[in-house]
Amino acid sequence: ALEVLRTVLLSRQKEFQTRPDKRRQQLSVITGRGSHSRGGVAKIRPAVVDYLRKNGYNFSEPQPGLLRVSLK
Repeated sequence: ALEVLRTVLLSRQKEFQTRPDKRRQQLSVITGRGSHSRGGVAKIRPAVVDYLRKNGYNFSEPQPGLLRVSLK
């Protein structure tokens, strides 16, 4: 999941840099809440949040399981 996230983030960053309309430079990442994980403990969301923080991305969580990432 993290490899796909990295690839999509890099691709979208390049796309937004070449577009004249730079108003919407956000990417929605749906991680889910972990309801179906063993013990109900999320695994993807914490890994994605950790990746985004370590790589300096600004993001918000407008609702559980949805992250809005601001692209650099």
